[in-house]
Order: sequence, then structure tokens, then C-alpha cells
Amino acid sequence: MAQVHLSTTGKVLSVDVLEAPSLQVSASVSTAVRQWEFESPELISGRPQLLSAKLTFYVVRDGEHCLVLYPSEAGYVGRYPTTERGRRTVDGGS
Repeated sequence: MAQVHLSTTGKVLSVDVLEAPSLQVSASVSTAVRQWEFESPELISGRPQLLSAKLTFYVVRDGEHCLVLYPSEAGYVGRYPTTERGRRTVDGGS
């Protein structure tokens, strides 16, 4: 997951990787996203706006390589339901 900060023209100003499975994946995400360009953010009250957004990437290891999946390919993504004490529960058990 990465927080991306965009200029008023849609250029990437900075990338903060918030979560990654390894330092190598974190560096790769940061390097790749810094090369992206976005459409200019919508004008608000006739003035261009800075924009910040979170992007989520689904990364899986395939042998020696890591693959980035589309969300529809990723299967279940999220956290398991937890009890009040924060313990993971599956099928109603703890």
C-alpha cells in the first residue's frame, strides 16, 4: 500500500510506501509509481488542487519473481474477523 502525493498538474511529488512484504518490493513500488503521471486533479472553486491518494497493490511470489495482481485476481484480501481481545477467529472459533 502506498500514499501518493500529486501536484496540481498530476505529476507525482512523493510516494510513501505504507506496507510492503519486503524492502525490495517497497523500493520497486516507489520507483515505479514515481514514473507515473496522472490527469490534473479537478479544479475546486476554479483553482487547481494538490491531491493525495492511497494505492493498494496485491503482490504474490511466483518462484523467483513477484507478480502484481489485479484486485479481481487476488482472492480474499483483508483481515480475518477478530474477537474483543484481538485474537483471530475463523468459523466462529478462536
